[in-house]
Amino acid sequence: LISELQMEPAEAYTHMVRIIEQVNATAATFHTELLMAEGDALGVGHDIYDAQDKIRQPFVFNPALGNVAFASATGNWAFRVNDFARIIAKKLGMKEESLQKALWAEDGGDFYFNPKTKSVS
Repeated sequence: LISELQMEPAEAYTHMVRIIEQVNATAATFHTELLMAEGDALGVGHDIYDAQDKIRQPFVFNPALGNVAFASATGNWAFRVNDFARIIAKKLGMKEESLQKALWAEDGGDFYFNPKTKSVS
């Protein structure tokens, strides 16, 4: 995105977040339709949707969970956030978990890497 579309890093991040949100919305729609159809088939109506919706949470796509890969077909590469953190943490001399949290936090928070202290805040 940065080299091909000449986006700034913040624009590329926002673009990726938007795509992931769209995929999650589409997946949730299909999941809801399946649950409602299943409830109708079992004769329990849409009550099954309420119970099953709690199960859907682990199936949400989120780079922090390691279930999203970033890739380039033309560049012949792909990585997940945890893969990138493992490689780069060694070079920065910091903890892999801290870097992973800074790269893509589960709660969407913003983090800053301090190169002097090699810490994330």
